[in-house]
Amino acid sequence: VLVAVFLISISGCGQVDTGDAGLKTSFGKISSSVLEPGLYWVNPIGGALHRYSLRDTRYDVKMNAYTKDMQQADFQISVIYAVNKTKVVDLHTKWGMDYARTIIEPIVQASLKDVVGQWEADKLVNGREEATKAIMDKVLLAMHETPILVKGLAILNIDYSDVFEKAIEAKQVQEQEALKEKN
Repeated sequence: VLVAVFLISISGCGQVDTGDAGLKTSFGKISSSVLEPGLYWVNPIGGALHRYSLRDTRYDVKMNAYTKDMQQADFQISVIYAVNKTKVVDLHTKWGMDYARTIIEPIVQASLKDVVGQWEADKLVNGREEATKAIMDKVLLAMHETPILVKGLAILNIDYSDVFEKAIEAKQVQEQEALKEKN
């Protein structure tokens, strides 16, 4: 009997680590406020301890978009974000544990398509920093009401079709040769 009581009490223990926030639920209903790091007992029948990392986290989004001159490009975007500790209950009730995919990804995709659609493909290559800033501004504006704090955004890769990349390369070579002849 003592062994059974011990095993049941251990199965109801849960830990919230440093850098995390926790929520206890009982039969799906939130039964506590946001939990600080520590050891907690949760009813092993119908209870659960949900942990949300408050640390800076990286989320990568891969997508394609069209430029102003109708060139398709594949993008890899990296977003650095953290969960707002004061809004963990809101995060849990509205979005659940898959919040990065349901909040961050659609906002980043919409922002990128909006910004990239205003650039010509060859100018986007050289104006990457300016485009990144414009995307970040749109993402921050859209994420204002969410429990996610966006801390950084970077365009890791822009991949155009092979034909278009060769055309850009040929154009660069022609410009260099024209400068050489002029000098």
